[in-house]
Amino acid sequence: MRFVEFGDAGPPGVRFFDLDPEVAAQWRLPRRVPLAAAEAEGAVEASPEAIVRGIRALLRLQPAHPDAAVYLRFAQKTERGLWDAVAEARQRGDWRALVRALEVMTAIDPEDARALSDLALAYRRRAAAAPHRAEALWQLAEATYRRAIALAPDLPQAQTGLGGLLVELDRPQEAIPLLEHSLKVRADQPSARLYLGRAYGAIGDDVQARVHLEAAAAAVPADPRPHFYLSVALARLGEHAAAAIALERAMALNPDVVAALRAAQSPPPA
Repeated sequence: MRFVEFGDAGPPGVRFFDLDPEVAAQWRLPRRVPLAAAEAEGAVEASPEAIVRGIRALLRLQPAHPDAAVYLRFAQKTERGLWDAVAEARQRGDWRALVRALEVMTAIDPEDARALSDLALAYRRRAAAAPHRAEALWQLAEATYRRAIALAPDLPQAQTGLGGLLVELDRPQEAIPLLEHSLKVRADQPSARLYLGRAYGAIGDDVQARVHLEAAAAAVPADPRPHFYLSVALARLGEHAAAAIALERAMALNPDVVAALRAAQSPPPA
């Protein structure tokens, strides 16, 4: 963790620091955090465990501190090793372990909208890895995204996540307002553009599909998916030469992904 400056002196044995704003947002903490005075001398950074020791020292002296609830939730997550467990599971791509860690984290702090959104995404990844449980996991993901949005209506990752899930579940009409809202909050989201392009294509509005898919392809040119879906929209618009170019780009990037996307679009055999 990075600190930017000393804050106020706290009660005996405690010193406050001001966190870097990005770090504070990542760890769901107020900008001002306590450290035990012995650890604070000359410190410019500290571990989550050091902050927990400062929290425990502060709350022994000031149990009714205005930020006590937020500090306690951070302490509980840290003492259970949840932040590390989440990071390690993500790095390994272990979606089952990630689900377990995030379920505990959101049980400790049911109003952590970011953690709820992360949990919903983990359910989606778990569904892809466990097709026999996919339907139940999709339902959990949708419900969890909706909890996150109820708590933080302008959280882009929840809006985009739910919109993307609904596109994948063939519910494009429901997805479009979520994705449009997400892009109003934060425009630089290639994944939202991709899902929105797919959603408009699914309802037959290939003009709007083209707009968003071209934006997604320009933002992430190494991703074959926007090029593939753009080729489909262009072909339906009658622009066959441009469609062929977009498909060639997608094939050059990853022919296996293109084959899977084609298979997913093909109707089942009679």
